[in-house]
Amino acid sequence: MPAKNRFEALYSSAESDPAWDAFLESHPSGQFQQSTAWASAKKADGWNSLRYRIEDRGVVCGGFQMLWRTSRLGRIAYISKGPVLGTPDPEIQCLMIETLRRAANQHRLRGLIIHGPDRDAMDDDCLRQLSVLPERFQGVIDATLWFDLTGSEADLWSRMPAYNRTFVRQSERRGVVVREGGEKDLPLFFELMQRTCVRQQETPNPASLIALQTLWRSFARESKIRLTFAESNGQPVAALIVLKFGDRLTLWKKGWTSQNQKLRPNHLLYFEAMCWGQSQGLAFCDFYSVRRDIAESLLRGEKLDADQNRSRDRFHLGFGGTPQLLPLPCVYFPSSLLRLAYRGLCILKRT
Repeated sequence: MPAKNRFEALYSSAESDPAWDAFLESHPSGQFQQSTAWASAKKADGWNSLRYRIEDRGVVCGGFQMLWRTSRLGRIAYISKGPVLGTPDPEIQCLMIETLRRAANQHRLRGLIIHGPDRDAMDDDCLRQLSVLPERFQGVIDATLWFDLTGSEADLWSRMPAYNRTFVRQSERRGVVVREGGEKDLPLFFELMQRTCVRQQETPNPASLIALQTLWRSFARESKIRLTFAESNGQPVAALIVLKFGDRLTLWKKGWTSQNQKLRPNHLLYFEAMCWGQSQGLAFCDFYSVRRDIAESLLRGEKLDADQNRSRDRFHLGFGGTPQLLPLPCVYFPSSLLRLAYRGLCILKRT
């Protein structure tokens, strides 16, 4: 009689999955984008969710959460910061690939974008068993900056470049104060974020106040979200939302007015948020994104060119974090014809 496999993949579309969330929180690869709170928040933007847990005798040791919706081309899906592997066991990896393939077929997906976790992602050789292709069109964030939060507040201060410490002091001397906000302040935050996106010629994300409020309620249930305002003479001039998950503080979304740049409100907000993250026992602060070419230049020890120095990332770089190259996204098409068509589109894009 053949031995029973040690691991099994269990399907769930339930909104609540405490075992999965607990696994994510306890594992270095777990990130908020794989949590059920994130799935609940994305539902307001029209995304459905499902997940597969890999279990070893009832204990979660891996898996993935998938968001999907129907487009004019059919069902498309996205696994953000997953699959998560609790152990590099080859048997788990084989089961994960089999489960990904089965999920794509059972849920009639036209395409599945996979963007692995920042740490301990599945290796390329493993993913090649799925015949994945490099994802070229979605503009997925593929680099970021991490700032060490260990030690004391004095350690945080010393890790920042001297000019940024000067900006924080200037903000305080010029009367800027930080106020913590709550759900009732979300319309004000959304207005500031929208105005910032207009100046930067970007689309707000979340796209609506309702989506932002839904996200807030999802993460506020376990005190994993925080909103702060920088105010001058009682008037808000900047705002920041951060997310807490596992050992990471993520500087998620911000907004500010354009009339009070000399007050340096964002410098003060960021430093205050990092101090708060340290007080919560978090290990590092994630600035959420940086241009990949900038991260690559810094990791090679090169000086930034004029274009890189003019980028919006210059503000984040002023805090002295460490550049991190993230896994590159890939896409899986169950149909061989769609894979062929996608290869053609990629060739056209390069030319």
